[in-house]
Amino acid sequence: MADSVAHLNRSQLSLNAPETLEMYYWNFSYAVEPLPDSYRVRATAFRKDNFPGWAEYVNRGWFSAYLADQAGNLLAQDTKSLYAGYFIPSWYEKGVDLEFTLPKPVGIPGPLTIAFGYNLTLTDARWGGSFIGSARSFDSDYDYFDTIETAR
Repeated sequence: MADSVAHLNRSQLSLNAPETLEMYYWNFSYAVEPLPDSYRVRATAFRKDNFPGWAEYVNRGWFSAYLADQAGNLLAQDTKSLYAGYFIPSWYEKGVDLEFTLPKPVGIPGPLTIAFGYNLTLTDARWGGSFIGSARSFDSDYDYFDTIETAR
């Protein structure tokens, strides 16, 4: 687990209210529900227009939700993996539905923040094809993912 998410866009934690968080390649619509010892985060990640047009399938990948203090110090994290062969064009309209559980921190003063992260390896062909292409990285101050373009 990383020690800090200060480099990610974060929002102050609010409960039982629809929220959005914009990142470089994704917009997250989410709501946080308090449970006795944790927070349930239900989110949908919507890809933005700058997502690589050639990307058709996920080779491997994950999305994470992070709970942090105001300074970005990481307090809790939950990660959901995507399965190989996930068909990416389905993300255009319906997005990627995600659910995370983040333990409530004990003895942390001040407001908490929430952030999202991801790492995706993308291809233009279903897993099992020929991966002769070069690796390409897309990164910014906000978020990051790896991509692989297959030989055509």
